[in-house]
Amino acid sequence: MNRIAVVAAAMLFSLSLCSAQNFVYTITRGDSQSKVTFIPKKDAPMSDLTIRMGTQEARHLMDKNNCTTSWHVADKSANTDITVTLSDGYYYLKGTFKGTAFDKKIKSDGTPWYQHIGYVAGHVLKKGEKITFTCVRPTDMKIFPMTAEIIGTEAIGKHQDATCVRVSPAGAFARFWKSYYYFNPKTLDFVGYHAVEGGPGTPESFWVLD
Repeated sequence: MNRIAVVAAAMLFSLSLCSAQNFVYTITRGDSQSKVTFIPKKDAPMSDLTIRMGTQEARHLMDKNNCTTSWHVADKSANTDITVTLSDGYYYLKGTFKGTAFDKKIKSDGTPWYQHIGYVAGHVLKKGEKITFTCVRPTDMKIFPMTAEIIGTEAIGKHQDATCVRVSPAGAFARFWKSYYYFNPKTLDFVGYHAVEGGPGTPESFWVLD
């Protein structure tokens, strides 16, 4: 094999490694479709995750227990560039959200922070166990307690035996809204999601791993 062929082969191999790091999901909402891409950092796939959807990019940093420690969201079209961090028992929110300046300090109630429960569900949930965790609501930057539990096995996309996780607000609000996340029981990868993300009559949103 000549030198040019060797270089070309090396470049193709390098590109395949890079592309293998990305997880692309098709989002279907009624008659519309779009894409969202999950980009885990190559040398630490469970500690550094970037999610790109449309004009928005969000970076999630997680500790060895898969708990979120920092979440940064940037979206020029929405005039948003904000970082939320958890340190010494407090959430710190700094930056701009939808044109409004944020500089807040909010005490944590001690529950783990899983900003994207679907991504870590396979690693933090066990059958028969219901956990309470915290999530920063992306629509208004409010901090909410949530619950998650494995409810069985369902098919989504090409995955016929995905593990289904039901997520809902903790307490009385649980009866008003639920979402469902799916992960591969063998690889523990996040493979799908569905929920109604709006008022009555809003079509369900489905995320399916390509």
